[in-house]
Amino acid sequence: MSLEVEIAGEEIKFSGSLSSRMAAECLGRQQPGDREDLVRRALEIGLFSLERTSTSQDMEFVRRQVEGLLHEVTGAISSIPQRVEDGLMAKVGIGNGQVLAPVVKAVDESVRTAERGIDEARKLLQQVDPSRSDGAMGQALQQVKDLLDPKRKDSVSSRVEEVVKGLGERGGCFATTVTAIIDEALKPLKSEVSRLSDRLIEQDAAAEVIDRTTEKGLPYEIEVVERLQPWAKAVGATVEHVGVDNQPGDVVVRFAPTSITGRELTVVVEARDRADAKGLKRVTADLEVAMQRRQATAAVYVGRTSAAFAREIGDWADGRGESGPFIACVDGALELAMRFIVALVRLDDLHQAHHELDATAIRPYVSQIRTSMDRVRSVKTKLTAIENAAGDIRSDVESLRSEVLTALESVEALLKRTTVTQVTPAQAA
Repeated sequence: MSLEVEIAGEEIKFSGSLSSRMAAECLGRQQPGDREDLVRRALEIGLFSLERTSTSQDMEFVRRQVEGLLHEVTGAISSIPQRVEDGLMAKVGIGNGQVLAPVVKAVDESVRTAERGIDEARKLLQQVDPSRSDGAMGQALQQVKDLLDPKRKDSVSSRVEEVVKGLGERGGCFATTVTAIIDEALKPLKSEVSRLSDRLIEQDAAAEVIDRTTEKGLPYEIEVVERLQPWAKAVGATVEHVGVDNQPGDVVVRFAPTSITGRELTVVVEARDRADAKGLKRVTADLEVAMQRRQATAAVYVGRTSAAFAREIGDWADGRGESGPFIACVDGALELAMRFIVALVRLDDLHQAHHELDATAIRPYVSQIRTSMDRVRSVKTKLTAIENAAGDIRSDVESLRSEVLTALESVEALLKRTTVTQVTPAQAA
């Protein structure tokens, strides 16, 4: 059984073994992970106690030596006055008025001062005596013992245990302080993230609005309104953009009794800037809903490109729903479609008024318009397949457009003549 202890700076290295039944039993009751800390604490407390015991023994020895010296000094000092007195008495008197009287008095004062110093030294020695509980040294050692006593709540070990225990508690002071520090450090980051989040939300909302705007086709609807306004002003009509309410029907053209129609008339225009490839059935259904919603008796479905319609419609098609006639056309034929739809409505008015002659005269022009537009659609279909003959075909198309314009002008002239004929008898009455 041997134990070697080696000191390297603040580190203590052990090698070998040591036999101690009490220490083995105490360590055996602890967890393996806690034994190192327990041995370190026991070693520190034990060495401190041994050092204090050794200091107390040294202080006792010093105290006894000082007591002996003080006793010898006291005896020597006490004999000085008598010896001086005896010596001087033999030579010079010490009574009042004698030569040595002041000397004797000074010696007496010196003795009393020395005795007071010895008393102070004794009191000081009592203060530094570790065995006396009322001394300064004893009180200081007692305070140190209290600080090292694990049974006291205010001891160092108890406070350390409370602090360590508090570190693991979520609601403890340490956790609260750390949380506060982290929150304070993250506050600028949270603010920046919140500001960035708000900006992203605003951008998403703006993008959503733009998407809805594109989906509804508002820019193209406004373009259609601007294109129709000059023509509407010339024929005595007004143009109103109503598509902002997200209801069927984007633009409404209203004719007054003093307009070219000779009566009140509402035409609804559905504008699309998408490649929906809608067929005649879907277009008829959409326009019927739009006419009912806008209380119109005629409708026009205009697409920016021919991709808005199926092949059966192409660039132009006309038909009739329950609420009235309609025309589906591409953007380039918008004004033609508006003029033609007005002609179809006026033709219906003539039928209802039994103007057979006027209706008979107009019908060939209406047929010519439909035939010409069919030819336009056929020619434009050929344009896709015949690239080399594009120039001649476009000339043919423009010629056909001129024929349509001429026919429309003839129809409008006849309608105007009929309107004047109807208004004049009314004014005479």
